[in-house]
Amino acid sequence: MHFIDGRMAADMRGHKGKLWNAVGIRPSDSMIVSADHMGEIRLWDGRTGAFIKTLANHKNSVGHVSFTKDGRYVVAGTGYQATGWDFAVRVWEVATGKESVTYAQHKDVVVAAKGTPDGSMIATGGGDKYQVQLWDPKTGETKRSLVGTGSIGWAVGFSADGRHILT
Repeated sequence: MHFIDGRMAADMRGHKGKLWNAVGIRPSDSMIVSADHMGEIRLWDGRTGAFIKTLANHKNSVGHVSFTKDGRYVVAGTGYQATGWDFAVRVWEVATGKESVTYAQHKDVVVAAKGTPDGSMIATGGGDKYQVQLWDPKTGETKRSLVGTGSIGWAVGFSADGRHILT
């Protein structure tokens, strides 16, 4: 972890697997979530870099991890593809480490996720070329499946009013 001026603030070690694109910060208290290719999801103190706890084991490589808007949950998407793996996105409760929702509509890796500004939906995408799923983070119900053009969805974002999505 580094300060904006480039000085190192903390050397956060402990993951057994490699980290790829799976790091997120909770704005309310700067808590950091990180996840590795072995599926371990860890929580860290964002001010000191101190390890807090292992939140969960995702069962598969993690390709994306982030906090929900209210900060009570972590959304984790499956990373690189391997035979026989599922590509489910899992929602983990921060306080308990319990899996609260499994979203299993993707057919490939999930490396992008973002909640709508009001927190009512999550958009996820990745290796399902041209496709982004919009779903309810409380129930796992698909609200919309968007199909576009291009390649793997490496990132997803919303306009401030939540009416437009960019992938």
